[in-house]
Amino acid sequence: MKKIIASLLVIAVLLCALTACGKTLAGTYSAEIGGSIAGGKTSYTFSGKKVTITVTTSLLGSSNTTEFEGTYEIKEATDGTMSITFTFEDSDASSYTGTQAFSMGKTEDGTKTVTIGAITYKAVK
Repeated sequence: MKKIIASLLVIAVLLCALTACGKTLAGTYSAEIGGSIAGGKTSYTFSGKKVTITVTTSLLGSSNTTEFEGTYEIKEATDGTMSITFTFEDSDASSYTGTQAFSMGKTEDGTKTVTIGAITYKAVK
């Protein structure tokens, strides 16, 4: 009987530890802003606790792509709202470092989405 109780306690502790790790994302989510003359595309690729942001800007047919690698953490407040905190070592990524509002969802056709700040990004298949 003591072994059963001890085993249940170990399982309970492990489950608590796993849920304390927080939410993680997997895959790439993208959003495009602008049009054919001037615009941009931002993609977030998540793997474990790591994230790569790829930013492509275009102006009159010329484009430039920049990538930043860092980490992220998703937290859920007691009221159910979520936030995501990005950390990047590269000083050029300072505009992406910090905490923003965050949510997850799906489009009508079932495509996964994440909203970071005010922009919704769709999962890339």
